[in-house]
Amino acid sequence: MRLLSLSVAIAVLVLLACGVGVANIVASREQIHAESARELTMVSRVVASHLGQVLDNARLALLSVRDDPGLQSDQPLHPSAELDRLLQTVQGAAALSTFVLSNPDGDIIAASSSDPTFRRVRLADRDYFRYHLPRRDQQFYVGLPVISRATGKRIIPVSIAIRDREGNLRAVLSASILSNYLERYYAELAGAHRYAISVMQREDGLLLARYPQPHAASDNPLGRYPLPASMIEGGVSYQRSPYDGTERQVVTQPLTMLPWVVAVSVDESELTEAWLLSVWRTGSLTLAFCLVAVALGWVIRRQMLALSRQAAHMQYDANHDSVTGLANRRALLAAIDAQVRHQPEWMALVLIDLDFFKRINDSWGHEAGDELLRETGRRLQAVADASHQVYRLGGDEFVVLVRGGPLAGAELARQTQTLLARLGEPYELQHGTVMLSASAGISCFPEHADHAGDLLRLADAAMYHAKRQGRNGHVFFDRSMAQEADETLLVDTALRQAIPRHELRLLYQPVVDANNGHLGKVEALLRWKHPEYGAISPARFIPVAEESGYIAVLGDWVLGEACRQARIWLDAGCPCRVAVNLSAREILEPNFIKRLQGHLLASGLPPQWLELELTERALYDGNGAAERLADLRDLGVSLAIDDFGTGYSSLSYLCRYPVQVLKIDRSFVCQLDDPANLAIVRSIIALGHSLALEIVAEGVETSLQANQLRALGCTSLQGFFFARPQTATELVRWRNPVTA
Repeated sequence: MRLLSLSVAIAVLVLLACGVGVANIVASREQIHAESARELTMVSRVVASHLGQVLDNARLALLSVRDDPGLQSDQPLHPSAELDRLLQTVQGAAALSTFVLSNPDGDIIAASSSDPTFRRVRLADRDYFRYHLPRRDQQFYVGLPVISRATGKRIIPVSIAIRDREGNLRAVLSASILSNYLERYYAELAGAHRYAISVMQREDGLLLARYPQPHAASDNPLGRYPLPASMIEGGVSYQRSPYDGTERQVVTQPLTMLPWVVAVSVDESELTEAWLLSVWRTGSLTLAFCLVAVALGWVIRRQMLALSRQAAHMQYDANHDSVTGLANRRALLAAIDAQVRHQPEWMALVLIDLDFFKRINDSWGHEAGDELLRETGRRLQAVADASHQVYRLGGDEFVVLVRGGPLAGAELARQTQTLLARLGEPYELQHGTVMLSASAGISCFPEHADHAGDLLRLADAAMYHAKRQGRNGHVFFDRSMAQEADETLLVDTALRQAIPRHELRLLYQPVVDANNGHLGKVEALLRWKHPEYGAISPARFIPVAEESGYIAVLGDWVLGEACRQARIWLDAGCPCRVAVNLSAREILEPNFIKRLQGHLLASGLPPQWLELELTERALYDGNGAAERLADLRDLGVSLAIDDFGTGYSSLSYLCRYPVQVLKIDRSFVCQLDDPANLAIVRSIIALGHSLALEIVAEGVETSLQANQLRALGCTSLQGFFFARPQTATELVRWRNPVTA
């Protein structure tokens, strides 16, 4: 839709540009003609002004001769050198040629030119001469243009009569205005504009002067062409020139004192050429604008397409998992909420979590883990019905959203087991073949919840129940799980506030020498007292911390407090080694060694006064655990295996890992009367002695148990029989030898 709008906008913009261009082209033609008319009008006024100035100069020159004292008498005039010199005194006028004085018969009496030709010319037939004969005045007169009989040039004669006191004509004084003088001036005035400048007689169009000079026709040598009324009246008109046959724009300026018309014109082709240049410029600009607009539109369209594709990719990426290509948690929640709002039909959410997937990542790396996840997604899609949708939530969690009408619990269980069975088949990975199981939790709409987040949370609670029941199975959600999940969330939230609120503390349970009952060391035990809920058992909050990952924060706090207290005892002269429990997550933290060193350095505690207890699972699950334990040994702390015999007991890791202590789990100690348990304890003690390890028995509650363990060769004993966990202050008071 946006691309269509952009295309329409570009098309409209181009059409508008073309419309504006056409309008400018039309307007430019009118503008060019108007500007030309203004220029021609200005030139015509200059020509008219110049012509008036020339005639004024001619009149003044003739009057200066006429008023000479030598011509004021009433005596007849005769040729003389004095008269020639008189005329020569005014010969310098630029526009005027030869001055001539003729008698009433038209014979030349005197001339400013020494050319004898002027002496032979008679002027009686000239119009200006005839003009003065019948009159009694001395009026200045401008004659008709003629071809000079003496020079053969086109001239405009100007004259004045010289009369006696009675008004009788004594002589006619005349001079010639050269047409080529005017034409040279007009040429300079026209310059490069190629104007045609003409001076014509208004009545009959007789040409007085013109630039450029016309080609004289044999039948009309003076150029006499009647003027149309539009030219006589003055103003702008368009005429075909009788001189060169071109269509011209003409501006005429009638003279007020003479029956003449000044015409300044320009060839219409000049204006057309200027207009075509304007058309070319406007067209080029319009075309360039259109091309730029189209190109810009194309670029914007490409960018919009790219952005659209990018947005589509981002939308796809936002709703799909990058590893498997499956829809992700965001898409799942949106799909559930959309169905709940618009089509509230039954659906079930099957949340599947791979069992022990972490081992693949730890052993073969994340590439192998990603390969297994992709294959898991393919298997789920292959097994799930067409109406079902498969999602990956993250990590090793997948969801199958079951639609298509209410299914009986047995049918939904059957389909879920089919999915789990397919996932239990061998995976052929690049590193080798692996087999995994999976656990599933199931929640349904609308029975269990009517919101996507709640459905997912309840299915997650059911899935963890499936894992606690032995894995490789499924569990339907029931209300008790919701209560447990709520309690777990409550515990997790409160636990994260326990450290800043100083709700945690350490208690210390003595570990005594089995032979003499003296205190050998203490085990630091974490306790939590909530201000509202009271004392919360470690059995309740430790699993929550391990599940949420907060165990690393708790463990770090315990390490810091234990090191600080051990240093206090050391400074008080009653040194005591402190044993601290570590989870698998803690010891495998990348910066664990650095943090441990920080606590030792901050407290000033020598490393030999700290013992770290690890479960067998931490050793079994840990990729690179041997290297990490070697670093701890090099640091100088003691290492103990806690709850030995309950996990993945193996002689191989006892030999491989640098441990110094084995702790026998209380589950064996409390049942020493059972021959099987007794045999296990005896074997553990024998194994520890063979490896030169310290053997600690936990959970000793009776003197009988203490005596039996001492007889079996147990090194150290720990339990309520000797002392309960107590505060550091209480421990100081307790520190007296204890005998069993």
